[in-house]
Amino acid sequence: LGVRLASPREVAADPTLKRFPLFSSPAARVAAPPANTGAGRVLYRRLQQLLCPASSALDLFGVSVGLYFREVALFSSFFCLAGLLEVPVFLYNLRFNGHTSGGEVAGSLSGLKGSQLSLFVHGLVAFLVVVLLSLGIWASYNRRVELVTDIDEALLTTEDFSVQLMNPPPGLADPDTYRDYFQQFGEVRLVTVARSNGALMRVLARHWLLQKKLAHRLEQDRRGTQTTTGDRFQGPFLTSLLARCFHRCLPPPPTDTLKAQVAALSAQASLMMARAAPERIPTVRVFITFERETGQRQCLKSCRRGLLQEAFNIGDERDQDYRREATSPLARYVLAIRQCRPPEEVLWEGLGSDRLELVMASFFSAACMAAFLAGAFGLVFLLRRTAAPAQVTSLTLSISNAVMPKVVRALISSFEKHPTESSRQFSLLFKLGVGRIVNFCFLIFLVTPFNERSSSAFIHQIRSLLLANCYFVPFLRTTVQSLVVWCKQAAALARADDQEELNAAFEGIPFSLGERYTDMVKTLWLGLFFSPLLPEALLVTSLALVIQFWVDKVSLLRLWQVRHSLGGEELSVVMHGFALAALPSHLWLSRVLYANWPFDHGQVHCWGFRCVVPDSVPPSQASLASFTSGLFSVSVFCLFALVTWRIVWSFTQSLVQREVQAGEHAATQDIAFSSVSMALPYLPQPDLPTVATGRSIIVADLQGLDSEDLPEDAVVVGGLLLGDSSESPFGNEKDPRRAPGVHGPQHLSHVDDLVLSKVA
Repeated sequence: LGVRLASPREVAADPTLKRFPLFSSPAARVAAPPANTGAGRVLYRRLQQLLCPASSALDLFGVSVGLYFREVALFSSFFCLAGLLEVPVFLYNLRFNGHTSGGEVAGSLSGLKGSQLSLFVHGLVAFLVVVLLSLGIWASYNRRVELVTDIDEALLTTEDFSVQLMNPPPGLADPDTYRDYFQQFGEVRLVTVARSNGALMRVLARHWLLQKKLAHRLEQDRRGTQTTTGDRFQGPFLTSLLARCFHRCLPPPPTDTLKAQVAALSAQASLMMARAAPERIPTVRVFITFERETGQRQCLKSCRRGLLQEAFNIGDERDQDYRREATSPLARYVLAIRQCRPPEEVLWEGLGSDRLELVMASFFSAACMAAFLAGAFGLVFLLRRTAAPAQVTSLTLSISNAVMPKVVRALISSFEKHPTESSRQFSLLFKLGVGRIVNFCFLIFLVTPFNERSSSAFIHQIRSLLLANCYFVPFLRTTVQSLVVWCKQAAALARADDQEELNAAFEGIPFSLGERYTDMVKTLWLGLFFSPLLPEALLVTSLALVIQFWVDKVSLLRLWQVRHSLGGEELSVVMHGFALAALPSHLWLSRVLYANWPFDHGQVHCWGFRCVVPDSVPPSQASLASFTSGLFSVSVFCLFALVTWRIVWSFTQSLVQREVQAGEHAATQDIAFSSVSMALPYLPQPDLPTVATGRSIIVADLQGLDSEDLPEDAVVVGGLLLGDSSESPFGNEKDPRRAPGVHGPQHLSHVDDLVLSKVA
């Protein structure tokens, strides 16, 4: 990761390293023992540190990534304990199908009669499993805020110094005005005034990339140093062979094609800039970065207003007194101040997107997802009707599950414009999570005929699905992704014109945290949903989560490309909601199975919160069905009441006063923003997959920024290069308006003040 561990001596010499608890000395860790040092308290703290460690090297990828790996380990422990509770059920079922030769699955409900179902064994264990997992999920949800605070305190990042203004006044785009207003909370280091110019930003960045590529090609043609095929494809034999195939089938575009593309982008950008007007390109967001953390905390504390105050510009007495004394134009408004996301997470192209359009696009992509699920339902139903082997049906479900993320990502990227990466991952998690739950749980159960739900073939199919999800799917996904990366590298060897373009291809495939959470949700639902049929399903789920933890950890460090450092805990909240919803589904299938087992008599209808059990059902089975039906009713009522209370309470509280965010609980230290080497400022730049992670293409008007304020290898595209397309893309080095030490075109035209974002 490029992180050097500091010794205790270096920590003592440099106080800023105390910000990282992972690097602190052992003496500092035990300097403040807890008040209660009893044996039980010590055991609890050791278990807590084992399951939820306070710091991890994976936290460097963002708060959400560190939280994800902690929760995978924690839920694996919960499901392991719940699986141990299912051992008596497994042993009880083994008494009736452990010595048979009729193809029954040992330890499952296969081979049992309705009169052999026990309320004391099956019903009591179902109750204990639901109670244990409910307490575990609730404890993990409450622990979430503490974990986010620990991760935030362990890492010193830009969002610790910054706030964002969600409702900037219309027509106010002067950074100095915002700087003067926010100086009352502390010294302001940087101000970024972001405009709704995502389309123009992307066109200018693509224009710079193509012009740079064209200049490199023309320089090679002029010098006669075109890279030969033999020089280009030196390397491993298989990679070189694949690169030669790509070069023969998909050769690089000729110079005339590049010239035509550059000219088309120049015309498009010139037309967009000519049509620019202040009312068409408004200011949508303002980022204020303070020099000290205390300034950010003081600003968040002083500007904590409710939605009603922000919507109707209603302030309290303190605001009215300040308005009478202040001369700033911002004093006339109630500003909506929020804690910032990491700079890498901001999607600058979607900051100006309309909320109503985003909601409509989300509904459309959800409808397309429903159509995909209907097609998968028809395919599995056809396989069941043709008596296909259980392995074929399981493989079909696994393939559809692997294709589903590609479909959802394509729908989101095509129709939805999100302002942050967390918002985009939230949409992906919700749609993909529901799709995988329907695909793996409800679909396979509903397409099975009623009289075949107790057959050994169906139970074998469920067991194959559980084992495939545990062993086959993670390693298949990693293998396919490795092949994709290999092909991407070979294609870059055949088509790349410079080393930077080649480096971008060798950074791996993009990392999607929402997709990883959906895999976790799918695993939880699959184990809980079918655990009444197969008691060992919960232990298999625990093992699957352990494998997922290590496969994802290796892939994150070796295979995936992390372009966005995610902050916040919204994805974790949605995952906990999915986990809670899995408990009623577990009880729903339990009452359906126990009321109809072994599915050789008339169907017992379980509608609503009760099952109508006929007199032909044995008394023990009827008691078990009534008990599980009551548990299902109680669980649905508790879940509905909990969700309703949480939503209503949060919304009502937000109308009066904004809720304190998790990052605001973190402690502050007297460390200057300018002294933090890894902190990146908020600079408008498009998200282009063809650009290496270390390269920043900034499309903004920089005012008074030095080279030390910008990332390494930063390119500032402050305007459009006019003239011949063969002009060098590195601009005029004698331009007095160029920021010192910054490379790249920065020719500002007369319309840039209306078009470009400003950073001062």
